[in-house]
Amino acid sequence: MTRFYARARKRKEKTPGNPDANLQFTLCACAEWAARTVARRRTIDRETLGFAFWVAGADPAGTQTLVDDLLSDTDRDRLLPDLRRAWGDPQDMASVVSVVHNGAPPARLQRLASTLSDRLAGWAAGRDRFQASPLARHLDRTRRLFGLSEQETEFGFFFSAMRWWEPVQDYFENHLHCDEPRGRDNLVTALGLAPAEMGVILGGKLAGMGILDTDRKWLQITEEFLPFFADPDQAPARQELFRPVPGSALAADDLGIDAGKLDLMRSLLTSGGDAPVHILVYGPPGTGKTTLCRALCAELGLRGFEVLGQRQNEARARRAALAACLEMAAGQAGALVFVDEADQLLNTDRPWFHRGEVMDKGYLNGILELPGSRGIWIVNEHDGIDPAVRRRFAYSLELPPLDGEKRAAMLDGILRRHRIKRHFTAAEVTRLAREFTLAPAVFAMAARVASGIQTTPRACRDAFGRTLEAQAGLQGVKRRVEVRKGPAVEFLECGVNPSRPLGTLVRQMIRYVKNRDKSAGAGEGGALAMLFHGQPGTGKTLTAGHLAAAVGRPVVSRKASEILDPYVGMTERNLAKAFAEAAATGAVLVIDEVDTFLASRSRSRRTWEISMVNELLVQIEQHQGAVICTTNRLDALDPAALRRFALKVEFRALDPAGIEATYGRLLSPLAAGTPSAEERQRLCTLDPLTAADMALVRRNLRMQGARRTTHADLLAALEEEVALKHRAAGPVRVVGF
Repeated sequence: MTRFYARARKRKEKTPGNPDANLQFTLCACAEWAARTVARRRTIDRETLGFAFWVAGADPAGTQTLVDDLLSDTDRDRLLPDLRRAWGDPQDMASVVSVVHNGAPPARLQRLASTLSDRLAGWAAGRDRFQASPLARHLDRTRRLFGLSEQETEFGFFFSAMRWWEPVQDYFENHLHCDEPRGRDNLVTALGLAPAEMGVILGGKLAGMGILDTDRKWLQITEEFLPFFADPDQAPARQELFRPVPGSALAADDLGIDAGKLDLMRSLLTSGGDAPVHILVYGPPGTGKTTLCRALCAELGLRGFEVLGQRQNEARARRAALAACLEMAAGQAGALVFVDEADQLLNTDRPWFHRGEVMDKGYLNGILELPGSRGIWIVNEHDGIDPAVRRRFAYSLELPPLDGEKRAAMLDGILRRHRIKRHFTAAEVTRLAREFTLAPAVFAMAARVASGIQTTPRACRDAFGRTLEAQAGLQGVKRRVEVRKGPAVEFLECGVNPSRPLGTLVRQMIRYVKNRDKSAGAGEGGALAMLFHGQPGTGKTLTAGHLAAAVGRPVVSRKASEILDPYVGMTERNLAKAFAEAAATGAVLVIDEVDTFLASRSRSRRTWEISMVNELLVQIEQHQGAVICTTNRLDALDPAALRRFALKVEFRALDPAGIEATYGRLLSPLAAGTPSAEERQRLCTLDPLTAADMALVRRNLRMQGARRTTHADLLAALEEEVALKHRAAGPVRVVGF
């Protein structure tokens, strides 16, 4: 077994001749543990004598007293040369003295054991004289910090002493096996406990907080917490358990959160009484969760304590920090515990999924029900939290990604708070909010940097922008720079051939949005679900974007690759997130390749395939907005799914009129003159031909550097694209023999 010793105290012999108060306190405790042990065992052996001489060695007269207790005058005179050679070494002294008692009658050994026990108990009585020692005060702080009982504190001190002092480990661990089940009686005796009291300790706070490691066959204090039970000079704590909550550069009202939700949080956090109040704040990184909590703490004048992690954020270390923080805060008016990045602590039902450990559900429930406690817990995902744990949160707030408008309003407030708004126009604020999807704290930091560089308005703006660029690069956040759309992606009404007139689709979308806005407060209405199906390149996705632009709504677009996830249940969660984002921003949700999620359930072989279909159908039914799904494979969709779409629109290849009009817009300007009648006839007979084919031909010509070409070359390129489609489709196979 690995042994841990303090290098300054790692000695096999000789304790200091002038021990300090901490050592005296420790030796008195060791004498107390040994006195109980010897009294119960009613015998002495070499190991017991060695430990007794080590305890006695701190006092110059102690060793002599012990020799007088254990040896008769005759034996002492006979062994005097050996005693002189062994003097100062506890183990050598034990070897000399034990020679006299080898083979002694049991009655004599019992009398000697009683004498030794009384002597040790006498030394132990001096422990009270050292209650003012730094170690004693340190143990008392630990007791109050974690809310431990006197017995639990003594238990921790006992096992800490075994780890720091070699003689204590040799006797109580290696000889008496107090750390193992076979030596449990010896442990109970040494600490003066009843078996029932030992059971309470082993199943109590020490194990629950991770201070006591019970995962192995032997008991031990986890290394992270040894400093809390050891000499503070020998083993200083390496990290604080918590710290005051830092201030915030933002106000809670600057974060674009619903005012009613913020007011409810304020009321809960300032409510009196002994009822526990815990709030869960969740959402993806960068949405302002930490900033919100710090801002509320400052605004409400609360004494906030932020729980810190240790050793790569191990859950067992954080649970002790959390318990200590809650114990301390529960006794203070206006105290608030803030647990940031609490995913590992709260994801109690998915320990295999997250790196590290998770907290025991039963213990966690007890933490959340601690009378008078107030806490805010922050996580990125809440799916893994057990339902029994969720029910113990008085309130939960989701912070979805901010849309451009809310981010601009937030940024405007940040610039005003740092008194640099005058250097930015409204258009510049809108542009920066659109291009940089960073956390509110990052915007605040950039504003703080820029506020110190106001030699000129331009210098301030440049400092702000460059700080944002640097942070975006450091965090791997793509900058959303708006690029003017080229011909390859522009929408042409003549370039699509839907089964319903495009104007009709636009009018239906406008009518739906107007009615939806009127009935939004009453919670009426539902989703406008449209299914665009047809061959690739027929303009389904572009038309969806055109309809959203016609009603002035943003687009939340998701491809199958952005939603599918290899882990069970994660695809359904990604679908739910897409719908939630569209609902929060009032956007039109566009899902491409929807056949991936709505395949016929009759052909499904796995349960997750069926649950994926069910999830999307439920989301469509419950959504309060416009949803447009696109697919190239209508025949693969589940029959029940087709009934969920109010409008099913087929997008076909261009008809002759559409071909001529689209050719005139995209390709004809690249060639001199107009196409001949024969070329026009060849063009109109191409089938299937789409606007995407023409855009591809134009893009290829530009990549080749060709500025001008001929209609004949353009036709040849289009004919090649159409021929490639026919070859890809292959011959029609007839079933039979």
